Amino acid sequence: MAKKHRPVQRWGEYRRYNDHTWARFEFLEAIQHVAPEVLVALREEVLPAFLPIRPKTIVEIRRAIRGSFEEFCNPIRPHIIRWAERFNMQGFKRKRPPPGTGAPFVVWLEDPVVYTLMKWAHNKNADRSKWYFPGRFSFGAHMDDWFLKPFRYKTKGWSSLLENEAAFKNRVESEFKTKLATYLQERHLSESERLSVKIDTRLSKDYFEWLVKFQVQRISMYRIAKTTAGHKSSRHVSDGIKRAAKAVIGDYFENWLMPPLARGGPGKRRPSSRDDRMPESAE
Repeated sequence: MAKKHRPVQRWGEYRRYNDHTWARFEFLEAIQHVAPEVLVALREEVLPAFLPIRPKTIVEIRRAIRGSFEEFCNPIRPHIIRWAERFNMQGFKRKRPPPGTGAPFVVWLEDPVVYTLMKWAHNKNADRSKWYFPGRFSFGAHMDDWFLKPFRYKTKGWSSLLENEAAFKNRVESEFKTKLATYLQERHLSESERLSVKIDTRLSKDYFEWLVKFQVQRISMYRIAKTTAGHKSSRHVSDGIKRAAKAVIGDYFENWLMPPLARGGPGKRRPSSRDDRMPESAE
């Protein structure tokens, strides 16, 4: 039986062309689900370095959450980088993306890492096998919300001497639907003019889990395909990995992806054309 499609979670309909936050959260949640060793290593290798410098008062904690985590990142950044390198989150070629195309993944990762460490350090009941994310998940998205004009609908009230209840309800519903349709059309046009990108609803959570297995755990695409419900082909898996990586990293994802593996995994012979060769198209 074919496995049911599991669509990605979307906070919004669109994203800024250089904002990969939604896909990066999907990637971190996939890590939590299929590669718990990553969070174990964060707890064992980075948390001890964070504890001596953690904010200790309620005022300091609130200031850190509302402001920047930079002052807490600086002393533990070497620990974060070593941890990220261990699980290939720095990427393969480690080239910085061109300006204006979004923050490098490991730089973006610092905020979720520090927020998770703060939760672990200050809440004894916090689950140390999961991520904790700031409420303001995307600065760009929240900036948009601050300046967005409200959607309002106003109409003449119900005069029970001139209009029966059914006619009033029909009039209000008809006017509201027309007003809403016009507003939505205007908003879509506005996002198009601002070069926003519509989030791809065809992306499956499976793609991000395959990406974690390939990039973080270094499992070959052949093995991923053979152990996937429904027995996907290696080509299907490689295409899904490539599409997820593009969503997480951007157009320069090929510099970040680790090289293909032979069927048996790391240290084996170079794969044949039927093994981990990437297809050209990411669509």
